[in-house]
Amino acid sequence: MNAKARAGLLATVLAVVAFGGGVLAGCTTSEPSGGSGIGLVNKVTTQEGVAFTLYVGLADADTGAQELSFDEAKALATPLVSATGEGYTVIEAQGGYTDDAATHLRKRFHVDNNDMVIEKDIHFYSFCEHHMLPFYGTAAIAYIPNGEVVGLSKIARTLEVFAKRFQLQERLTAQVADVFMEELKPQGVMVLIEAEHMCMTMRGVKKPGTKTVTVVTRGVFDENERLQNNFYRMLERR
Repeated sequence: MNAKARAGLLATVLAVVAFGGGVLAGCTTSEPSGGSGIGLVNKVTTQEGVAFTLYVGLADADTGAQELSFDEAKALATPLVSATGEGYTVIEAQGGYTDDAATHLRKRFHVDNNDMVIEKDIHFYSFCEHHMLPFYGTAAIAYIPNGEVVGLSKIARTLEVFAKRFQLQERLTAQVADVFMEELKPQGVMVLIEAEHMCMTMRGVKKPGTKTVTVVTRGVFDENERLQNNFYRMLERR
């Protein structure tokens, strides 16, 4: 599936709004097989009382293919909300991401040489889809042109499109590399992301300062150790 298709995927969810919500107050997120199922409980306090919204995803997070029917999702959620004893409302909703990374790579400039282009220390913030907590850090993106380059700001904007979603760092790194290959069609791309995950610093093992590094190579970077070493040397320069 190309980047354009991914950007247009609709995410279908079942939203159940329960008032009072004694059971939901203790409900934690879970992740059934395939990525669909109960994923998020949101609490809102108003003058009228406390309302909990339980979101049940119907589609696979990676493929976008629907795995649960509306009735199956309702059957998952109803036992939780009916125990509150104060009533609930069931809503079927659709939504999706409207920003398409490909649009930022369509304005290109001709170049007479095909030397490596690197943009590094690109700061970003994203949101872990497993724990509903932020992760943040920096990215370095390099590519070998094939006669065309894009504006420098477009490199950072491309990263932002994918970062401003529920994400996995591994997927984020690959998505950036793949959209460059699909849209710009360079000779090769290399992406390195280093990030700190709040799910490791404020919960679980509680190891602040721990960084996760992911690297993806495409095209000529895949098996060319000299190009990879040039990339790493450029990252060390200040």
